[in-house]
Amino acid sequence: MAEYAKKVRTGVKNLHFAILNEDTQSNLAYATPVKVPGLIRIDVNPGSNIDTLYADNKASIVYSVVGSVEVTIEKDSLPDDLLAELLGRKKEGATNYVTNNNTAPYVAIMFEQTYSNGSSSYVKLYKGKFSEPDSSNETKNDSVNFQTGEITAQFVATEFEKDFGGKTEALVMATADEDSEGYVDEGVTWFDYVYQPASALTVTASVSDGDAAVSTTTPVTLEANNALLSDFVLDESNVFLIEDGNGQHPVSLSLSGENKVVTVSYDTSLSATTNYTLVYNLKDVYGQTTGQQVVNFVTA
Repeated sequence: MAEYAKKVRTGVKNLHFAILNEDTQSNLAYATPVKVPGLIRIDVNPGSNIDTLYADNKASIVYSVVGSVEVTIEKDSLPDDLLAELLGRKKEGATNYVTNNNTAPYVAIMFEQTYSNGSSSYVKLYKGKFSEPDSSNETKNDSVNFQTGEITAQFVATEFEKDFGGKTEALVMATADEDSEGYVDEGVTWFDYVYQPASALTVTASVSDGDAAVSTTTPVTLEANNALLSDFVLDESNVFLIEDGNGQHPVSLSLSGENKVVTVSYDTSLSATTNYTLVYNLKDVYGQTTGQQVVNFVTA
């Protein structure tokens, strides 16, 4: 039997949340996780149910199942912009509205727990919705009285099912402890993405490095195997074209094909028999990036 580290929990930090973009039996995808500072306390209460079947005048079978998980978060404050994003509030300018039709999006949350021996463990809950928080206010007096914010969420199992050695099961929560046997350095990437698919991100460009006689008008396409994060890949600092001797050539970017195909259209035709360099760095919805890639080609 393995020896277990002797330690006690000392704190919690690094709260992140990510909007759930897609949850089907075969795919689980999120927006880029966002860090939320000012975490004071987080309570995670799994709604486990356990029942006993009696047969032949004795307890025969004990069966347990995890239901919904209630999470309560205490922060230094709950800013309106954070509540608008987590609760689906309507927003006009700097004003947020709570209406009878507000629908909170499904989100994931992630955080880090610290221990007395200097180690950490990391937690993810995959699919939950926050509810409107209570508000209690007290007038300022002669003593210091901090008034913090508290918000509650209910987390449930995903529709997506992960393969565990031939058996697929829905996801509710994941943990990784630095003192666990076989642990790899999850802390480096834990907050970069919520769920990463089995397939690494690959991208195929319609032009290859060293191509000649490339059309001066036909757009270049970049086709990925995973769905791409639109805000990232449509940023012209991540995908751009350089004309030899003349600097950056103006392009327009679009995303199609289930967010897997980036089209790089030229705002003006390329010059004939000229060297061009296409530079791109794409990110998929799982947080995987290609890193900066360079494709050099010559026009017809």
